[in-house]
Amino acid sequence: MFMEEERRDPRRLWYHHCRDLVRFVQECQNAGELVSVGGDFNEVLGLEDADGLARLCTCCGLVDIILAKHGRTDFDTYIRGSKVLDYFLIPLELENTVLACGYEPYNIHTMGDHRAFYVDFDTAKFLDGKPTFANGKGSREINSKKYHPIPIYFKHRIKHLEKHKFFKQLEEFILNSKE
Repeated sequence: MFMEEERRDPRRLWYHHCRDLVRFVQECQNAGELVSVGGDFNEVLGLEDADGLARLCTCCGLVDIILAKHGRTDFDTYIRGSKVLDYFLIPLELENTVLACGYEPYNIHTMGDHRAFYVDFDTAKFLDGKPTFANGKGSREINSKKYHPIPIYFKHRIKHLEKHKFFKQLEEFILNSKE
């Protein structure tokens, strides 16, 4: 796909992925959205590739909230590693809305070779003072004994995906990958 787009050095997938992610986040920000990005980046923030996470943070004004709140990176987030490779990056405007954040021990709530992390927001600040109800730490997992909210959730999720043209982009990706 990168070759079809005539990108310079199309075999550098990580480089292009990072550039595309920065462009996507900037487009969302330019549309007035506050964007947070979290996940397993397999990169040490600021120490390795200046085109990776460091570029995303610099160009998009994002900070690793867990580092900002705790000030430590002397542990690992990958079970066979020795460094932090997983991050939750938020815009500076949201930093004062974070109540708690951190990494879970391995294999407590999720099974895998990386630690799960959590970020709890003060939703009253986050949502401009509209009342909300926060769940306790023990209920952060996704679970329910009630089935009736599920269609409501999916209705809103599909609306969000349509707004961001996800299905159109997915269809184009599938068509392009068959060529």
